[in-house]
Amino acid sequence: MPLYGMSGQFHMGRGTDIVVDPSLIKRHLDSFPDDEQEAEYLRRLPVLIEQTAVQEAECIAIWNSNDPQRLADYPPAREKLANLCLDFQFPLRSYERITRQPDKTYLKLAKELLETGVTEGLTIEQLQVILRMTLREFVEAEQATADDLQIIDVARAQAVLLHNEFAREAAESICGQNAEAFNRARSALVRAAQKYSPRRGYGFRDYAIHWIEAALRNENA
Repeated sequence: MPLYGMSGQFHMGRGTDIVVDPSLIKRHLDSFPDDEQEAEYLRRLPVLIEQTAVQEAECIAIWNSNDPQRLADYPPAREKLANLCLDFQFPLRSYERITRQPDKTYLKLAKELLETGVTEGLTIEQLQVILRMTLREFVEAEQATADDLQIIDVARAQAVLLHNEFAREAAESICGQNAEAFNRARSALVRAAQKYSPRRGYGFRDYAIHWIEAALRNENA
């Protein structure tokens, strides 16, 4: 996800939720290899949130300064903020929920302003204050994100296609030769492809079988 003006707030907000309720770590992050690493993450999370807040405030001050000399410091300041956001270790799916939202209000406004210079909503300056990047950079970043998502979708579709027979065999081993069981297994396979992350530390097949078995055994329960 490109580092827009809202990105720091997103990471700090989700991080704060985890600090308040550590059980959310299993919802918002991939599993840690052991409890010790999870405890270390929770220990340093409040410090990371504070560091991100300080850097976010610095980026806002530089961007809104309208001082050419200060604005020259913005790219490295934004890069530092981006690295802090990466330290939250949120998986790809966390950002997908945002980038795949159908209502792209800011993108529509940015394109309209670039094409006509006017809009019934925000001015160019107001929108750039929110985004903390030029409208051209924003539109290009959105297009790059759309291209990346297309690559991800193709990779997931290929993973499903390559494991169709695997899903069929799993369905037959649990339910026998049953077309409906295979359909459920394949739906679970698609879901596994959407959720899978290599950072979990094991291969896709090992991950997918848990989804497939759960889908089939729940139906047979």
